Amino acid sequence: MNQRSFRPGFALLDLAMLLAATGALVAVSLPMLASTSCDSREQKSIEQLRRLGMAHAAYAADWDDRQFTLARDDLGLAGGSCAAYQAAFGCHPPVGLGVGCDGSDIGYYFGCGGAGGSCNNFVVVPPINFSGVFESAGSFRLPAARGFHEYVGGRFFDPAFYAPKDDVVRSFIEPLLDAECLPGDLDVASVFSASYVTSPAAMYHPEVFGATTGEWDDPDDLPFGYESPTVSQAKHPSLKSRMLEHHWLQNRPEPCNPAFATGYGDCEPYYFNHGLQSRPMTLFYDGHVRGLSTLEAIMADARVVTQTDGEEYLWLRDTPLGDNGYLIDYSYDFAQTSYHILTARGIRGRDTVSAGAP
Repeated sequence: MNQRSFRPGFALLDLAMLLAATGALVAVSLPMLASTSCDSREQKSIEQLRRLGMAHAAYAADWDDRQFTLARDDLGLAGGSCAAYQAAFGCHPPVGLGVGCDGSDIGYYFGCGGAGGSCNNFVVVPPINFSGVFESAGSFRLPAARGFHEYVGGRFFDPAFYAPKDDVVRSFIEPLLDAECLPGDLDVASVFSASYVTSPAAMYHPEVFGATTGEWDDPDDLPFGYESPTVSQAKHPSLKSRMLEHHWLQNRPEPCNPAFATGYGDCEPYYFNHGLQSRPMTLFYDGHVRGLSTLEAIMADARVVTQTDGEEYLWLRDTPLGDNGYLIDYSYDFAQTSYHILTARGIRGRDTVSAGAP
């Protein structure tokens, strides 16, 4: 009986086929590995937002269902002015960030009455400012302030406040993430925001964002304008964003947004509404977390506008920020939305129309 001869090793053709197969496997595997890496960081961000959601719930349980804010409810009685507030009611509480390593308090203690004022150790930080060079400034970007961080980890630089993909900001504050105290020479202006921000529209009284009229009203003109609404006032808790990744990271053309003059180490990241494919991980008022994309928000707003013949919007264009809203002209691909920031009807409004959208 004839037997086939056996030669150890590979023929050249066998080797070529093996190399081709290996190359194809590598080509398929690398994107999968990259996706897995991205997904793992997204999952970590989801876990952090869930933790922050539990902190919000604990805060509400301690404060009669209220939301965390850094402006007193009666600030509207003083027209939003800390000087007028000081004259009428005394000192407004300062914005504390934490305790310094030397035991001193560190925070926004700049004052409004001048060096000789009796309250020169405090500053009023409303949820969002509607005028000035950087209208974005406000307490919605300070969820890590003392008062709320006590419900998270007890310190301003708790890692839970910094998204895993927030490369620019994390690299800037990385040495402080494990610090038990704040260095005395900390430049508070340079560490203004965490990765996650709350919805400023939902932090004002709902009438400021047109809960009844559908039109914006200046909180300084309403005696109750700064009154922090209770969580139970959310009419669409599965559709109203509560907290999301602010510094947009997915599919950005470059780490730094050239439209910003300054920022973290001269590198200000793109924001969540600066790209159509941005999909920040988002905590909603009902406690669930998912990605809410810029494109989804734009399409949802367009649906509402179309179905109401232009009588309704999901975010208001009539605030002092106008059609540009929350720095829309800083986007790189014509993204046009200020959802989460300027939500119509505030906490009683919604930022999308589909709770189950991918």
